[in-house]
Amino acid sequence: MRSTLVVRPAVAGSAPFDLRACEALPHLRELVLLPGARVTGLTALTAAPELRELVLSSSSCDATELLQLLPLPRLQQLHLNGFHLLDADLAEVAAGTPALRRLVLHRVTGLSGGGVAALQRLTQLRLSETQLRDAHEVSAAPRLRRLEVTGVRLPDLRLLAARSLVDVDVDAPAADEAGLAELLAGRTRLRTFHYPLRDPALLVGCTGLQGLTLHGGGRRGEDEPWPDLAVLRHLPVRAVHVLCAPSRERAEGLLARAAVVWPDLVQTGWHEDWG
Repeated sequence: MRSTLVVRPAVAGSAPFDLRACEALPHLRELVLLPGARVTGLTALTAAPELRELVLSSSSCDATELLQLLPLPRLQQLHLNGFHLLDADLAEVAAGTPALRRLVLHRVTGLSGGGVAALQRLTQLRLSETQLRDAHEVSAAPRLRRLEVTGVRLPDLRLLAARSLVDVDVDAPAADEAGLAELLAGRTRLRTFHYPLRDPALLVGCTGLQGLTLHGGGRRGEDEPWPDLAVLRHLPVRAVHVLCAPSRERAEGLLARAAVVWPDLVQTGWHEDWG
């Protein structure tokens, strides 16, 4: 029987949750310690041999206690919220979690792109409000297939050079977009490219592309030419989103033009960036 345990923030005056209770759950697969949760007996997790997913917040433990949980031989997904970690700490995590494939870092400080890339088996990475030093070094991750970056503006897009990438989701334009054309050239395996793109023609060689995001363009009250989506008519696109639009009318106009180019769209949407 698959088991999931979620520990919620402690009520004022209540005792911390004792994780030694996990010893009675030999089939525990997922443990979620929400921000504000207070626990004791964290090392009892070493007696959870089936644990596949672990969500930890700095309110529950610190970096030293995190490392004391190792090894977790079957852990596949690790979510870390609010930690300060060094690359050396992450290397210990990698050594103690040989099955780890997905890493989520939310408001984590102290790490570099090279430190993350050292997780050789990593296939999915989500950076949420997390700024890595030398973030472009993530591109050295040999098996990285999915990359998500939310709530932070990247200095540049060199991290997209990771050649195994299939799905990209970056919710804000980078400070420097130089080299984007070269990064996208010949990416026939790219399945989704959700990045506020101003020039759709850069995706013309991404012949497997099924989803994309367009930059809404311009500022409120300004006229800007509509992008030429027809150059991508040959792509099997099924989903189109719009970011950074100056108005709802502009976002709807872009999606209407997308529906003409790809009449079989199954998913469209926009984010209300205007105010």
